[in-house]
Formats: sequence, structure tokens, C-alpha cells
Amino acid sequence: MKKSTFIISIFTIILSLSIFSCSKPLPLGDWDDNIFLSTRYVELSELEDSVTIKTEGNFWWINGLSINGTEYYNLKFTNLQKDRYSIKKEFLYVEHRDPTTLFIKVDPNPNTQKRIIRIDLEAGNYFDHVTINQKAKSYR
Repeated sequence: MKKSTFIISIFTIILSLSIFSCSKPLPLGDWDDNIFLSTRYVELSELEDSVTIKTEGNFWWINGLSINGTEYYNLKFTNLQKDRYSIKKEFLYVEHRDPTTLFIKVDPNPNTQKRIIRIDLEAGNYFDHVTINQKAKSYR
């Protein structure tokens, strides 16, 4: 009898500790901003153009990009957690120049429709993005 009471007591203590000590995990993407982008929206001309975006956070990486709605999330051809790397897709060149600098360059837009580029960034469990609109070629 004493043995079963002891086992039940131990089990109750362990169960109580596990219930009260567990904290609810944060849902995906629920961290506070730790990238601190200087801007999230850029408009570029229809000519060859570029922009440099600064961050206050210094440990982030590019985890995907989309060009006119076509998504590119399989960027495993480079180590995206290095301080310096570049990505070239079609007319777009994106460079993670150093821990706090994102450089984006576009070739001239010969089309009559604007280009919409989205660069997705990640830092731990925080996700952010930069949207770039490149103007369309205008015919006069």
C-alpha cells in the first residue's frame, strides 16, 4: 500500500511540474522585428537601376524571392547564412554585401508592364520582405 501511494505521489508531482512548467511555444514568425529594414518598398526606374537597403540587425538571410509572381524558394546553391553572397535571376541581381547591407540591381525593363520583385528575409523566427517595383518602358 505504501509503495503504490509513493508511486502515485511521484507521478502526480511529475505530471504537475510538466503541466505548470511548460510555456506555450511561439507560433512561426512570431518574433519581434530583429532585422529593422531601412525601407520595405522601393520604386526603380525602367532603366538599369539599383538600391542599397540597410538593416540594423546583423544576422539575417534571404530565404526566397519572387519575380512577377513566380516564386524562387529553393536558393540552396549558396550558403545563405554567410555574411556575403549574391543571387542572379533573370534580370535581377541581389547581393547580401555584409551583415547590414542588401544591394539590389535590375537590368532595363523593355516591357510595357512594370516588374514586381519581392525579396523575403528571415532572422530566426522573424520574417520580413522588401518589395521593388520597376517601372515599365514608356512609349511616346
